[in-house]
Amino acid sequence: SNKIKNYGMSQLNILKSLKDGIKRYNKMEKETGFCKAAFFKLISSLVKKGLIQKAKEGYTLTNKGKKIVLMDEDKVRYLLYANVKQT
Repeated sequence: SNKIKNYGMSQLNILKSLKDGIKRYNKMEKETGFCKAAFFKLISSLVKKGLIQKAKEGYTLTNKGKKIVLMDEDKVRYLLYANVKQT
């Protein structure tokens, strides 16, 4: 469904943006174009799921996050959405 696609894509875009290393919160927020509240919710959700972690100079992918970024996009979107529904 569109809801799954949109939600998963937002989280996946954040994960992909961290593929190259640590990024500051403000920089990621500007790149995504989300409002502050929506972006905070996305970041919090990814931290809670153990896909990203706060580092000294920003956020970085965890090992779990690195694996997810390499998976098939459709599968990742479903996993991200399904994971949200369980919490």
